[in-house]
Amino acid sequence: MASIARDKNGNRRILFVAPDGRRKTIRLGKASQWTAECIKGRVQKLLEALYYKQPVEGEMAQWVMDQELALQKKLARVGLIPNPEAKPAATLGPFLKAYIDG
Repeated sequence: MASIARDKNGNRRILFVAPDGRRKTIRLGKASQWTAECIKGRVQKLLEALYYKQPVEGEMAQWVMDQELALQKKLARVGLIPNPEAKPAATLGPFLKAYIDG
């Protein structure tokens, strides 16, 4: 189960116990309570999938993929998702070179 804490300066963080029994923290910064609640719900679903060794639902996987790289890295750092790779920029040059060479 995850919980939300607020620091003295107003920064929010999500606290939870990982499957290995260690307490982990995801720092959200100056997020609203509503945003923190939404992310907490998603973290709980990811934790449930880890605890019971179940695959992540399609909707949840899409949510993770739609997030900014910074949040993806935070989720990966605490072991909820695999390490994200930076999304490569789509360029025409490599495609044309491969097409011409092929």
